[in-house]
Amino acid sequence: MLPVHLGDSMSKMVFVNAFEYSYLGTRVLASYLKKFGHETHNILLGCDSGRYVSTLQEKHHGYLALWRGKLTSNIANIFPLTDKDFAELERILQEEQPDIIGFSARSTNNHLIPHLVPVFRRAVPNALLVAGGYGPTLEPELYLDGGFDVVVRGDGEEALLELVDCHEKKDWEAAANISNTVWSKNFGGNSNPMRDQEKDLEKYPPQLYGHEHFTVIAEGTVKRNFDPVIKDITYTTYLGRGCTGKCTYCSGGQWRSLYKMDNKKSYPRRNRNYLDVINECATIPENIKFIFFMDEFWSMSKKSTAEFFSLYKDKVNKNFFAYLHYEQMVEDKKLFSLAIDAGLSYTGIGFQSGSENMLRNYYGRRPQHEIMLEYAQMLFDNFIACTAQFISGNCYETWEDFLQTVDLARQLPFNPEQPDLMDISVSRLRPHPKTPLTIIAPRVVTDPMPANEWLYRAMIIYLANKMDPEDLNEIMSMRMFKRDALQLIDFYRGWIYRTQRQHFEKLVAEGQEQDWIFYGAGENYLRNKNFFASLRPRAILVDRAYLPAEKDIQGTPVVCTEDFFADNNHDKDSHFLSFILPKNYGYPVSKNLMHSYNVPRNNIHSCEIDVFINGY
Repeated sequence: MLPVHLGDSMSKMVFVNAFEYSYLGTRVLASYLKKFGHETHNILLGCDSGRYVSTLQEKHHGYLALWRGKLTSNIANIFPLTDKDFAELERILQEEQPDIIGFSARSTNNHLIPHLVPVFRRAVPNALLVAGGYGPTLEPELYLDGGFDVVVRGDGEEALLELVDCHEKKDWEAAANISNTVWSKNFGGNSNPMRDQEKDLEKYPPQLYGHEHFTVIAEGTVKRNFDPVIKDITYTTYLGRGCTGKCTYCSGGQWRSLYKMDNKKSYPRRNRNYLDVINECATIPENIKFIFFMDEFWSMSKKSTAEFFSLYKDKVNKNFFAYLHYEQMVEDKKLFSLAIDAGLSYTGIGFQSGSENMLRNYYGRRPQHEIMLEYAQMLFDNFIACTAQFISGNCYETWEDFLQTVDLARQLPFNPEQPDLMDISVSRLRPHPKTPLTIIAPRVVTDPMPANEWLYRAMIIYLANKMDPEDLNEIMSMRMFKRDALQLIDFYRGWIYRTQRQHFEKLVAEGQEQDWIFYGAGENYLRNKNFFASLRPRAILVDRAYLPAEKDIQGTPVVCTEDFFADNNHDKDSHFLSFILPKNYGYPVSKNLMHSYNVPRNNIHSCEIDVFINGY
């Protein structure tokens, strides 16, 4: 059956997304269609990805993770879409009157199918309903049976452009045979083969942003003609597509198999021209202070990486997050220095498990703990924030496997002044549908580890690099924590406050005869100044942009930071204590003291929380 209900005028496409942070994929697709003169609009449902939670959910949408010692969950579990949200979505779609509605989804959004399709049909009865993204690509039948007309599998640019063009030309026969598409039975049921992957990513323009292109519906409110990127301080982009890894729990490394089955060309990794990336980052709105590169694999050569960092420093000069190639960084310390100088402030390392058995036999990963630990120490020593990422909750994980992960986590560095500088995050295993892990270890789906057991193991891993082994063993012997792992989160809050206070009490006691310079005179300093008063700082530094009218605070001179260092008013024995709270990712003050002003690493201290006067 041909799609007879398609419209007769210029085609317009509206993209709908749910519970994402950046919506990068559809931003690129919309930009690509716009490049060829097509009109698009983007509706963002739930403009966020995760929040801290206080209750443990056995069944949940998306991820459940321990991050910075707190339980975090996909926002779909906290603020699910309500009848009011769906009514607003229907209203906006009626206003936009698209010919094509495209829903971009992960597998974690599969639960939205029976809610969204009726809204789409009521709002614009004659619109063609298209689904794409990882979820529809892996399980097209789920979306077609749920009421979508067509699924676009794999890379979507060319298929969507052809679909819109066919719509305008009313060429329904050609539409039904577009590569990378699978059609519902109502439209003939064609399941078309994949096309060769496009190797040259220069053909795709940078992502689309701008208030006129977006509407946000989140937590019961509607923001029409509002692009959150423009109001944010973080910009998310990408250096390339694909992943050379073959992790069994992830969809990314399995993408190529779709193309291989149809004997089509595909590539493990395709990089954008890094000059295009630099130009994109150099032209973003001025309010954006941080750039987040989404790529989970850094595949540029050392030469290209060095050139990229040098240009980035010169043309962009903003702090950034990136998963760097840790072997490159460890083997080439000059390259690592270039990354720091360019603005590297935050990164991550995917350890996943300390057990060789779990890595090799279940997760499809090579154990590289020694070099990863060396890289982690390099990051820590240079005040580059890092999240050491682990997976737990695998019902096949033995107690011995778990203890090997605890032993690995114990080797990660820790500083009570900045407990999140080397953070440990532990995700609850949730393999994507039809990934290899669901086949080789089917019980991870049918009989998953209970949530409380996952959280208990996650908290023990999290505490491993912070507590003495004997103290941790004592914690592990307490049945109350095994019965209710949420109590471990409460325990950690008290323990870290006490540990930090004891640390600073020792710092004050041993630092009486040292030369101290304080950095920052804001509220955090005022809350804590009495605690540190006996250090008798000879100056309080304040950056020129925030320099107050007062020349001193209770007799201590207030000095412009830039002038202080320009006049070389310190030596290798001077100690610095910062009271500036991080406003973004990473620890820029500590990093700048070390790398911009050449303060020895061990002479840099930081008080970033306000618990020290009253204790805990």
